[in-house]
Amino acid sequence: MNTLLAAFEDIEDPRVDRTKEYPVKEIFLLILAGVIFGVQSWCGVEEFGNDSLERLRKYYPY
Repeated sequence: MNTLLAAFEDIEDPRVDRTKEYPVKEIFLLILAGVIFGVQSWCGVEEFGNDSLERLRKYYPY
């Protein structure tokens, strides 16, 4: 897991700083975890994130 999280550190974030609500590494972990668990839509990613928040916070603050 640490290797995977380290890979997220190298991803450049093209967004404007003032529009960043969450760091890009947190977004990538949420999407990747959601896909692994079978999420198939953006609404599903949001629902998965809300349902999995405590587990995700083991890795990033969210």
